[in-house]
Amino acid sequence: MRNEHVISILESKPLGELNENELAQIHAHSPICESCRQAYEAAQVSAILLKERAAEIFEPSSFFQTRVLAALRERR
Repeated sequence: MRNEHVISILESKPLGELNENELAQIHAHSPICESCRQAYEAAQVSAILLKERAAEIFEPSSFFQTRVLAALRERR
């Protein structure tokens, strides 16, 4: 595995869906390859950011429904 980069593994699917073998390959290779280590770290950061963003709950403003209904009435 020392001569093969693992970036293709990282690009194949989300980090959370990698199996044990794929993760073992990444962990074995990334300490000796700067570009693969950076790609793995970027994938970790991306996964965290996506998870946090997906957990956010957005509430519309209190007058959102009123404005939408008023806009629909204007179009009629």
